[in-house]
Amino acid sequence: MQDSYGNYYKLIRDDEEKVIQALFFMDSNMYELDVNGKNLGYDNFTEKQVDWYEKSVKNVNMTVNGSETEAVPSLAFFHIPMLE
Repeated sequence: MQDSYGNYYKLIRDDEEKVIQALFFMDSNMYELDVNGKNLGYDNFTEKQVDWYEKSVKNVNMTVNGSETEAVPSLAFFHIPMLE
């Protein structure tokens, strides 16, 4: 299965084109299969997807604020809840 197939972000801008928020959309994949193809239930985010998210947040922060640590307000959307 390909990682990050449906992952993307959208920057929300005000009337003056200033970025005011970032929306992150992530595809938590479909089902996790064992080596025999048996469905083990819903899949989870992969490490590559978590890395993509972390790098994307830092990139947005750097582009908008000039600093990786000065956060742009953001929300993340995905259709399968994460494991607790």
